[in-house]
Amino acid sequence: MRPGALVEGLSGTLGNAVVVRFGDGRVQVRQKVTPRNPRTPLQEAARERLTRAARLFRTLNPEEALSWHAYARREAEQLTANGQPADPRAQSAFVRLATKILQVDPEATPPRTPPAASFLGDALVVTAAPLPLAPLGERGQGGEGVRFTASAPNAPGVVTELLLQPLRTSLSRPDPGKYRTQTFATFTQGVLSRDVTAPQGWHAPAYRFVFPATGQASSLVPLPPVWVG
Repeated sequence: MRPGALVEGLSGTLGNAVVVRFGDGRVQVRQKVTPRNPRTPLQEAARERLTRAARLFRTLNPEEALSWHAYARREAEQLTANGQPADPRAQSAFVRLATKILQVDPEATPPRTPPAASFLGDALVVTAAPLPLAPLGERGQGGEGVRFTASAPNAPGVVTELLLQPLRTSLSRPDPGKYRTQTFATFTQGVLSRDVTAPQGWHAPAYRFVFPATGQASSLVPLPPVWVG
């Protein structure tokens, strides 16, 4: 059955509907679906960091911009040689480091020139274990979570980024892109642990080292899953 003349003349959106026209003349009306655009505080903060970093990049003078072009090319060559994907664009390199600096310290001012040396991370090792359960009458008071413990203090100027990813079961394989930063810890002599609250269930912990002065970060180190309950 062909649509009426009024429908045949329509296209695009119509209120809460979308009119789809096919090559054979058929017309179909579908409900318009609005894409999800979550606006949680964490997502808003991430967008703000990206916006600030992009604006700052546009203020670089020609000499500063050229230094980032050279840095991005060198970095891309190193990654390609190791079989890793690389982005040789200067803006990508600048924004990646600047957003990490702002994530550690929102009040920081990212440097306008690239790092002069490589960042190799830190020598310590981090483990993760579930926090001891609170007494039955005190459950739900925010005591449940994961305790990250370092084998030694951080080197001067280095912080440890602590991440978690919820899992359906203990056998679920974590997605490398779905770890979420919980906090940045500076481990010192006598303070070698940091507690992170987490909802009940299985979680995949991970960590990496960050040099906040430049935004450089080491590779992510995944840890065995832990049960929070």
